[in-house]
Amino acid sequence: MAERNFQFRQRLNTIHRSDRRDPAKQPSEEETVICSGWHIQVPADASEYLVRTAQDLQDYFLTSMGESVLLVRGETGSGVCSGGTIRLTTRAASPDLGAELPKPRSYRLIVKAETITICGYDERGVGQGCYYLEELLNLREAPFISSRDEMRSPIFSPRMV
Repeated sequence: MAERNFQFRQRLNTIHRSDRRDPAKQPSEEETVICSGWHIQVPADASEYLVRTAQDLQDYFLTSMGESVLLVRGETGSGVCSGGTIRLTTRAASPDLGAELPKPRSYRLIVKAETITICGYDERGVGQGCYYLEELLNLREAPFISSRDEMRSPIFSPRMV
């Protein structure tokens, strides 16, 4: 059957593909498992852009991986949230983590047993780090990620004409 006029827009408007998780996949011993009970933490004074980035990551986990993670603004006290933390921060908020970031839109991804930190040179860098995390999980087909500490920066600057 032929596609109706503009039916392609439905496919284009789908942000996260559902059910990307392969239930047969099992984590290895050195991988971190992101599951329900984890939370995404943004600074208390986070801008609307950073909050939207965190909401997009939260939607990705629910839609694509079937895991519900909580979005938390500000520092979490001990015992408030069980599970791990995905911390989104910028170089300005965490100068110790972002000191070596070379240029705008660059980011650092640090994965440890109970914490994942994405530190961007700026808020756009945090967004790029979240997209990279999503891509790694899509390639693994499960919310499992191995420990790492890597820095990435854009090769070119996008231009509009």
